[in-house]
Amino acid sequence: MKALVTGGTGFIGRALCAELLRRGWTVDCLARKPERLPTGAVFTSGDVAEPSSLASATGPYDAVFHLAGLITFDRARLPDLMRVNAGGTENVLAALPRWGKPRFVLVSSAITCGISDSPLVMRNEKSAPDGADCNPYMQSKLLAEQAALAAAARGTDALIVNPTTVYGPGDYTLNSGSLIKTILKAPVVPAGSGGCNVADVEDVVCGIAAAYEKGRAGSRYILGGYNMIFTELYRKVTAAAGARTIVVPLPRFLRLPAALAAGFAEKTGLGGRFITSQIVNDLFKYKYYSTALADAELDLPPRRPFEDTLRRALEFYRREGLL
Repeated sequence: MKALVTGGTGFIGRALCAELLRRGWTVDCLARKPERLPTGAVFTSGDVAEPSSLASATGPYDAVFHLAGLITFDRARLPDLMRVNAGGTENVLAALPRWGKPRFVLVSSAITCGISDSPLVMRNEKSAPDGADCNPYMQSKLLAEQAALAAAARGTDALIVNPTTVYGPGDYTLNSGSLIKTILKAPVVPAGSGGCNVADVEDVVCGIAAAYEKGRAGSRYILGGYNMIFTELYRKVTAAAGARTIVVPLPRFLRLPAALAAGFAEKTGLGGRFITSQIVNDLFKYKYYSTALADAELDLPPRRPFEDTLRRALEFYRREGLL
């Protein structure tokens, strides 16, 4: 079995390459640079936003796992998000015929299923985001999914997986690690009244492989782990690290002033790539998702305890000098 993994040098991409190699696959990793190429994978130079560069992947392939993408919540980067996330997906879909008849698995995000104001509401594969919650990143991912589903409707063997917030070793760019770093460096950390779903990177890549093997064409599958409020998440991080950080729950009425402050930081350049008014506002909402469909159809193994996920992630960050 031979696979092409776009974005195979990223956090989830590297873990997926390693899992496929462990299962005996031959893996071509399409990326712009060979940095942190998974051992055993073959580097293929290419940029999904540049259709001509995809010719470097010769195939034929049994599977194309599309993970390459841009993560930013900066509204000024909307054109880049559309070019890479939406346009890149369309480019890879257009290249499928030259690679034989591979099954196409789009690795999207659970954020495209929306978020909720209540912890009693769990989003599923049929859910859609509300217009007010739609940020630039979400917009680009929704268009990527629409391209994949349209291809499936035309007969392409394509499906989508939607990971939630992923933690674990291998996060060199501090996607989820930025939160861990923030919590551990501050003596006091405010926690919004909302919550999110957290997943182990190893569980997610097992789910991606299972979707290739057992998923239905034209379907979406949420790959997640545990729904928990941010206060619980932050306290689990401090406990796993043996830190003395004090977690202070913020009541919901502080959502507006907190979002306004983040908006000011965003406009003045004082905030980081994950500090925007939209993101801070989301800390008072619930990214709670149901994994019932994936559990039923993909025959997934038991999830790893989140405490173990944090332990392995912290070991990685410390070993790599990222904290």
